[in-house]
Amino acid sequence: IAVASAVETWLLMESDDARAKEAIDLFCIRAAREIGSLTATLGGLDALVFSSEREGCSLAMLEAMACGVPVVATQVGGTLEVIEPEVNGLLVAPGQPQAMADRIVELLNSPAKAAAIRTAARQRVEEQFSLRRMIQEYETLYLREGRKR
Repeated sequence: IAVASAVETWLLMESDDARAKEAIDLFCIRAAREIGSLTATLGGLDALVFSSEREGCSLAMLEAMACGVPVVATQVGGTLEVIEPEVNGLLVAPGQPQAMADRIVELLNSPAKAAAIRTAARQRVEEQFSLRRMIQEYETLYLREGRKR
């Protein structure tokens, strides 16, 4: 759904149609409201913990990171593409509840480390996982594939 929305948004942005422009404006207003609500909900958390044994690229993880919430997660699947250990989150091996608890306590006992992770997490999502980045990547893909024809 997110991919379709991004592509549709990009196509509408390229349109001269007034209705398309209005649709984009409404989409942006709705997205801003949702983001504001999400930020208010997640923003007060000290950390968000993902103890999955299997995980794709977790939208909840990306949303938390975008809100500056430090993530403690297991080293599985898509998490490894998102979290750079000790930089924008903390990782532990799956099935290790004591190690997970230790990392959570470490984060809670080190405000400076938590602050650094908050900043790096937000930056990582903005640079690598934003809607703008996704649209740019799709545009590059479409242009490259279009030249092959």
